[in-house]
Amino acid sequence: MACLGAMLYVHRPRGSDTWNALPLSNTTQTGIHPHHANETARLIDHNPLNSADSRLVSILVRPSSIAGGHTRTIESLVGQSWPHWEAIVIASMADALEDGGAQFRGDPRIRQFPTAAGSNACDAYNSALETCRGRYVGSVEAGDRLHRSRLELQVQELERRPEIDLLGTSTGTIERPDGNVALPLGAPASRTVRPNRLAAWYADPLEFSSLLVRRDVHTWVGGLDPALSSMAPAELLARCLARGLRGGTLPAVLTQLAAHSADERRDSGDGSLLVERAFIFSVHLAPAFLHAGRHDLLARGLLDVADRAGSATGNEWAAVVSALRCLIGWSGSFDGFRDAFLAACDPSRVTEALAQKPTSSAPTASARPSSIRSRPPLVIIDDYFPNLNTAFRVAEFNDYLEQFDCEVLSTYAEFDRAHEGYAEHYPHFADRVKPFSREELAGRSCAYLVFVHNAWQHLPDLEAARLPFAYTLYPGLELYDPVADLMLQTVSQSPRLHRVVTTQHVTLDYYVNGQFGDPDLADLIWGITVPTSLLELPDLPRLRYGREKDTVDVCFTAHRYMPGGFDKGYDSFVEVARVLASESQAFRFHVVGGMTPDDAALGELASRFTFYPPQLTRFFPEFYRQIDVILSPNRPFTRRAGGFDGFPTGCCIDASLCGVAICCTDAFGENRYFQPGEAILVTPQDVDEIAASLHNLPHRPESFEAIGAAGRARSRELYSVRAQLEPRRDLIRGLLEEGGRPL
Repeated sequence: MACLGAMLYVHRPRGSDTWNALPLSNTTQTGIHPHHANETARLIDHNPLNSADSRLVSILVRPSSIAGGHTRTIESLVGQSWPHWEAIVIASMADALEDGGAQFRGDPRIRQFPTAAGSNACDAYNSALETCRGRYVGSVEAGDRLHRSRLELQVQELERRPEIDLLGTSTGTIERPDGNVALPLGAPASRTVRPNRLAAWYADPLEFSSLLVRRDVHTWVGGLDPALSSMAPAELLARCLARGLRGGTLPAVLTQLAAHSADERRDSGDGSLLVERAFIFSVHLAPAFLHAGRHDLLARGLLDVADRAGSATGNEWAAVVSALRCLIGWSGSFDGFRDAFLAACDPSRVTEALAQKPTSSAPTASARPSSIRSRPPLVIIDDYFPNLNTAFRVAEFNDYLEQFDCEVLSTYAEFDRAHEGYAEHYPHFADRVKPFSREELAGRSCAYLVFVHNAWQHLPDLEAARLPFAYTLYPGLELYDPVADLMLQTVSQSPRLHRVVTTQHVTLDYYVNGQFGDPDLADLIWGITVPTSLLELPDLPRLRYGREKDTVDVCFTAHRYMPGGFDKGYDSFVEVARVLASESQAFRFHVVGGMTPDDAALGELASRFTFYPPQLTRFFPEFYRQIDVILSPNRPFTRRAGGFDGFPTGCCIDASLCGVAICCTDAFGENRYFQPGEAILVTPQDVDEIAASLHNLPHRPESFEAIGAAGRARSRELYSVRAQLEPRRDLIRGLLEEGGRPL
C-alpha cells in the first residue's frame, strides 16, 4: 500500500447488504451459495481465451497463511458480475484449493501457477505476471474477498477515464476469516474519483490488494522488487506514482482485506522492515517529492519512517532522520543501502555512509584538480532560481553575482527553460548560474540559501563538504507545524550554521521563543529585496480619476496557489468589489497573477473585471499608472496550517513603489514602519470594513493619491539598497570570512 507502514484497514459498520463471499457454514456442499449456483454454472462455460470482449481482467491470487483463504477468494471471483476475468493462483492447485475447493478445477478461467523451488514471493509474482493475458491486472492475497460488483465498476471507470492508470477501491476488514462476513456496499459513486497524484501519498493511500492496473502500465513499471520481502507492494506503488502515473480510489467498499493473526508485515525486531521503508522513501519518494517541489511531503515522509523506527536500530529516531537525509537519491542495490543506512544511523559514521552512496561521495581535503581549486568561494543553492517570476530572488542573487565571486546552483525542475529566459535578460550573469550537483560543492568556502526547506534539504551535503552556511528564513515557514519545526531545529543545530536572517518580527519571535537554536545567530532584516528597476523608477505621471481617466481602478495582484485564492483573500476582494460596484459605476477591478473568472462567481460584476496572467517586473510600472488602490486581504493559516505571507506582500511593495495606495490586512501586527491612514490603509479581515475604507475613492481621489505618494516615499526608504542589500552584503562578507578560516 502507499503509506509506508502496516496495512491500513478501514472499519465499516455492519449492515444488511451482504457480500457474495459468504461464510462456508452458509454454503452448500459445493462451497457455492445457492443464490449464485445457476450463474456460476453459466460462467464456468465461459472461456476467457475465446472471449470477444477485449476487456479481460487478470487477477493474481497471492498465497497467504490463512487456512482456506484461496477457496474464499476464488469463490468471490466466481461470483463477479463482470464475466471477463482469469485467475492465476500462485501455488499448486492442490495446496490452493483446500477445504472442498475442487469444484473450481474445471473452470477454464482459473489456472494454477506452481512456484519454483527456492523462489520467493516476489519472484513468483513476477513470473506469474508474465503469463497474464488481460488488458487489466489485479492482485489479491488469499483470504481477501471481492464484492461481486468490484471488477465491473473498476473496468467501467478505467474505460471512461483513460488518464487514470491505477484504480483501487475503498476497503474493509475481515477480522475473523472463518466468521460471518457482512459489510455494506458503499454507494458506487465511481464518477467522483479524483486522480491520486504523488501529493496524496500520505493523505489518500492506495491499497495494493484493491488495485486494478492497466497491463501495459504494469509492464512499463515492472513487477515487485525481489530484494524486498515485506514492503515490495509498497515499493511498486512508489515507483508508479514517482514516475508520474496517476491512481484513483472508488469511494465504495468493494474489497475486504483478511486480517492476519500474526501479521508478517510487522517488524520482526531486527530492523528489516524499517530498512525497507527507508529504502522506498530514499530511492523513490524523496527524489520525486524534491522534483515536484513538495518539501512538506519530503519532511512528512521522513517523519513517517523515523516515527516507526522504535528501538529497531537501537538508536533514537533523530539518528534515523539523519540517516535518511544522507541517503536521499540512493541509486545502488538494496543490500548496499541497508549497510549504508545502518551505518548512518550512528551519527559518528555519517561520512562513512555518504562515502558508500553511489551517486556521489563526500568532498575531501585532499589535493583537487585546478578546475576545482579555481571555483568561486561562495555558492548560492536554490530550488526556484533562475525563474524570473521570483523577483525578490532575482534582485538579491543578482546583487551577489555583481558584488562577490560566486555562483548559483539550482535544483529547479525546469532549469533549462528558465535559464534561457534569464540569460536573455541578464546575459552577463548567465554563465555563473548552473544546475546543482554535489560535485560542484567541492572547492567552495561557504554557501547561502533562502527558505528553511532548502537549507534542510542540502544540510547533509553542506556538512559533508564542511561548508559554513547562512540562510534567510522568509515567510513560508509553517508556524507550530511538526514538519516545519523538524526542519528548523535540524538546520539550527548544525555546527556549520553561520547566521540565519529573519524578515518579519513574527518569524524572529518564533525562532527565538521556540528555542530552535542559538538566538545570537539570528538577525532581523525587515522586509524583502526588490528589483532595482523599481527603486530607480522615475515618478511617472499617474492617470487620475476625473482628469486623465473616468474610472476608479482597484487591483488584486497575487500568485494563485490554490483554487479560489482563499489564502490571498481573493474571495474577500470579490465581495468588496460587489459592495463598491453597487455604490458607484466608476469602479473597475483588475486581477493579476493567475486567478480566472472561474475562481469566484462574479455574476453581473464580470463586465467590470479584467484578468491578467502572471507578469514579469517590467509589466507593472505602466500597469500601475492607472491603478488607484491595491487591495490585499490575505489571511494566514489557509493554504497550509501555520503558513502565512509577509507584510506587506511583495506584490503590494511593487505597487507602492509605483505610487499605488496599499490597502491590506496585518494579521500579526507587523506594521511598525508605515503610518496608518497616511502612507498605508490597514484593515481587519472584514468585507464591510474594507469596503468602508474605500468607498470614498470616487469622491476624494486626491486623498488616496496622497496615500500612494507617501507610501511610495516610505517604501523607497524601507526597501532601498541601503536598508535591504547592504546588511545582506555584510552578512555575506562575514560568511566568506568564516569560510576562509581553517576548519
